[in-house]
Amino acid sequence: MQPIALLLILVSAVIHVGWNTLGKRSQPSGALFLAANLVGCLCLLPGLAYHIPKIPAFLAELWPLLAVSGCATVIYYRSLAAAYNSGDLSLAYPLSRSSPLFIVTVMFLLGRGSEISPACLAGIVLVLAGCILLPMRHMTDLKGSHYLSRVFLAALLAALATTAYSIADEQALRLLVSGRSGPLSNLEASLVYAALWALSSSGLQAAVVLARKPERTVFLELIRRRSRIYIPLGLGINLGYVLILAAMTWSHNVSYVVAFRQVSIPLGALLGIFWLKEPLPLPKALGLLILLFGLTLVAVG
Repeated sequence: MQPIALLLILVSAVIHVGWNTLGKRSQPSGALFLAANLVGCLCLLPGLAYHIPKIPAFLAELWPLLAVSGCATVIYYRSLAAAYNSGDLSLAYPLSRSSPLFIVTVMFLLGRGSEISPACLAGIVLVLAGCILLPMRHMTDLKGSHYLSRVFLAALLAALATTAYSIADEQALRLLVSGRSGPLSNLEASLVYAALWALSSSGLQAAVVLARKPERTVFLELIRRRSRIYIPLGLGINLGYVLILAAMTWSHNVSYVVAFRQVSIPLGALLGIFWLKEPLPLPKALGLLILLFGLTLVAVG
């Protein structure tokens, strides 16, 4: 992975922790994330203006990947909202960010296993081990109920969705950078795809939210009264993801991008503990330390 990709991922990780903390404190819902995504659309659409003549060619090539990514994004936001409404940030956030490491690794081992180093694999195993410790209240508290709870299952579903849209987005970016639809730099490809992704995911989110009267009512209330919440949330979501998309264009293997961006895990957990005053039992503290060590192995691997 090139140094510029690492820098982009680190900046994105800080932004990601910020918007997740804001979302956790703001009664998250599908309606809230729809409002935030619409803000992102307005910000990203100018990036398509220069490429208007090429848009039909882009869509002809990318529409299956945009559909997969958009559907996965809808599942991700709704699962994330359920997880945050059911448990602590310091538990839900690490869980929702860690599981893609395992899933992406398995997928690449099936077809491109030689690209994942032993150090990276060891780091991913340690991150998963840390996640097992996170829900425990004490070191002998290994219970199945911890892993069948609403917060754990919702966070796992969010992780699965993250994996799906990460792989789809990486493939789409590869197509754009290849120049088959016209020459694009890494930055141009990132901005063009981010705008197309925002339109796709916002349209699908709107179809789900506006189809249900209770959610439609919440959405309209948000638009009228809570702009100070959904505007910064939308800016954070989309800026952070544009940086990740750009990092993907500078990395030969999406699994490293998805893995190393988990540097946000300890940051999110620490914010939950020290800012939101969430408890820190010994297993959670040990789990976070193991996560940090595992992330270090992923970075150097």
